[in-house]
Amino acid sequence: MNLTVVTVMILLPMLAAYLAVVVALDCRYHPFTKAIIIPDDNHAPGDSDADTLVSDQGTHRDRIKTLAVGLLVALGMSLILFGMTHSDSLGPILDPIVKLFDRLGPSAVAVVVVMVTMVSLTQSILVAQIWFTWPRAILVSMALLVAVMSWVLFDNWITFNMVSLLICVASTVIFQQRMSFMKLFTILLVLAFVYDAIQVFVTGSMIEYAKDLRPVFGADPRQFSKPGLLVAPADLSQLTPEKYGMLGAGDVMVFGLLAIATARYSRRLGAQLPVVLAFAGFAVSMLASFTVNWLFDSPQPATIYIVPLTALPVIIYAKRHGSYDQLKIPFYEGVASRGF
Repeated sequence: MNLTVVTVMILLPMLAAYLAVVVALDCRYHPFTKAIIIPDDNHAPGDSDADTLVSDQGTHRDRIKTLAVGLLVALGMSLILFGMTHSDSLGPILDPIVKLFDRLGPSAVAVVVVMVTMVSLTQSILVAQIWFTWPRAILVSMALLVAVMSWVLFDNWITFNMVSLLICVASTVIFQQRMSFMKLFTILLVLAFVYDAIQVFVTGSMIEYAKDLRPVFGADPRQFSKPGLLVAPADLSQLTPEKYGMLGAGDVMVFGLLAIATARYSRRLGAQLPVVLAFAGFAVSMLASFTVNWLFDSPQPATIYIVPLTALPVIIYAKRHGSYDQLKIPFYEGVASRGF
């Protein structure tokens, strides 16, 4: 087990989660689209009184619904990934769709695509005009431009990770949910175990997909690998390493979502310790994952370690300090009614 790889694989996701938390704590839900947006002022989003009244895990039926959501998402993602790695098996399924498009003709298909695109762009422009300031828009655009251009011009693991980190942070902020810590934890726990069990230990699709995403540095001619993961070289002095550890963007997003939920809980309590415990739990989860991988020489789905070991320290803290009920209360209830 290479300690350099383990250290980098702990620090990079922590950096992504920290950036996601910083952005997310300054986010609002748009009252009409319900999308996550960044406000045009510096007023921090507080929690309304309504936040402390309604639990989304209050009944047995609620818990069953939460488990069902996690299971359905896991099965859906499993089917998508299986289809991506076994494209030949999709022929009979896609054939009717292809025939439908042939019947409609390219003009009808083009009209539908243009209409959907225009509606999406109009909504994005309206939200941006209302909720984005020009300085923030310029800052984000410049950061994206610098990262992408660096990746295009310089072929090494640092520029590759820069783009991957931006993707992880942006995806985490976009996909953060309007739900309680416990509901998020339950869904992610079911998702992690079912999805990883299917894709790693049953179909092996995750391993095949990881091989397809595996970047190649220093190739001639240049190979533009998809920045869908973070990499950590065994030797930091090598900018184009052949041997390195990898962590999928999905694993980073899962940790980021839990970190955001923990940060909101910490804000309510006015205590920083839960966030520290969550980040420490993540470090332990990565150590556990790499240790099992090293001992058994077998690829490990990191999410099955990340979810419980990140969330359980926070849950234990809440139990011991009498604030467990706060973990079952959704964040930002009533925000739209306040005009944000």
